[in-house]
Amino acid sequence: MIRAKIVPAPILVCLSFLCFLFLFQTILVGSALSVAYVDITGTVYLPSGQTAPVGGIDVIVDATGPNNLYSSITVHIAEGQDSKPYTLPVPDYPDVTWVVGYACSAIFFVDRGYYSSLLGTTYDQALATPLPGGTGHSGIDMVILTGGTIEGTVSLPGGVTAPSGGTQVQVHAENVNGPGWYSTTVTIPQGNSFATYSKMVHNEPSASWVVGYECLQGCNGLVEQGFYTGSGTTWNRNLAEGLAGDGQDHPGTDLAIVPGQTWSGAISLPPGDTAPAGGIPVLMYVENADGTGQLAKFFHIASNLSSTPYAMTVPDLASESWLVSYSYGGDLYYYEGYYAASGTVCCQGEADRLPGGRAYTGLNLNLLKYWTVTASKLYLGDIYPSGQVRVADHARRSFKLLSDTNRDGTARSDSVTIEGTCPYGTLVDNQDTSWTYTTGAIVADCTLVAVFNSTASFDWGMFLPAIEAGKKR
Repeated sequence: MIRAKIVPAPILVCLSFLCFLFLFQTILVGSALSVAYVDITGTVYLPSGQTAPVGGIDVIVDATGPNNLYSSITVHIAEGQDSKPYTLPVPDYPDVTWVVGYACSAIFFVDRGYYSSLLGTTYDQALATPLPGGTGHSGIDMVILTGGTIEGTVSLPGGVTAPSGGTQVQVHAENVNGPGWYSTTVTIPQGNSFATYSKMVHNEPSASWVVGYECLQGCNGLVEQGFYTGSGTTWNRNLAEGLAGDGQDHPGTDLAIVPGQTWSGAISLPPGDTAPAGGIPVLMYVENADGTGQLAKFFHIASNLSSTPYAMTVPDLASESWLVSYSYGGDLYYYEGYYAASGTVCCQGEADRLPGGRAYTGLNLNLLKYWTVTASKLYLGDIYPSGQVRVADHARRSFKLLSDTNRDGTARSDSVTIEGTCPYGTLVDNQDTSWTYTTGAIVADCTLVAVFNSTASFDWGMFLPAIEAGKKR
């Protein structure tokens, strides 16, 4: 495969995802009245031995504060020069602190760095030195960082070419051993089957870079995520291989977009319900049945509607079987549910395992209603979980009942009585100072109380040290 050489533009405008495309901008929360400014000054340097190419280099220097305070300027390092002084005005607020950094999108520089009085320039915002507000600061110098370059191709499956408008892909590199996340957007032109990418990451000996793609546009029939391994691209992040982060380059980090099959259906609210103002976000999952990997995508049930269609592209693997589920983070419905042909179920063990290697339609899920079980205990033991526990409508819930123990490890309770208003279920003695209690089907809010009954072999000797200490007084 022939790889196109990436040639930088004459002027490299160093803009990151964190910066605005303005020469100078300040965002203020609250009053728009005129305020006084103080100056942060310093110099931006290129790495040692480097000078700006033809056309020079533009670098954004910015300062971020609390409550969305933000100021920035553009600094131009002229052709043949290695540095440029800057003056960055910031609002004269004595009760804030500022974090000063630079932003750069040039492929041969690390795209984000921060001022540190100890480190000079750091890639990690958590290590940046906060500058007190209400006064100016000088000597806030930064050196644009370099590191290792990860580069390769992004290609479509065999015989597939990009549609009208191209196939747009975000390639990202994440340090799984610490801070660091970098990305670049690549477009495979219409009618073509691949494009090249290049991204520099910071130099950190302990780093391990997981490289992957996210398909953004022109991705019909393609799995929307994939990750690099030495033997190819996998859909499963857990199988990704990390690249060493000691500053070395990693050419040939090629990504092949994974082919897939479309699985679709609808996500609905319980009968009679409609989404409130702002709608209801739902996270859909397709995971392989052995639990080693999953795909996820957000969908939204709009205000006043009761459902929304969804579609996800699942790897075209006949050897896998899959579970389809939803996750919900609000208070209106049960937090998860799984697809079954008989209807949505609350628990993974009741879900249908769907064979892979084919497309599906009609995989419909309903968000489940729930009831609250208020669980508590009396006397010599504990119940897990305790407090207010959500249980899906008509579902059963198991609780672990654990007796307190004597010094010799024997139980201080020889039996448990279940009280409360929840439908009675089953109680199993685990023969290890604990019991498992499973309720009946929950159809209303109810209470559950585990009453631990004391044994004849209660060990009063546990209290002898305290009794003896009391006598000595």
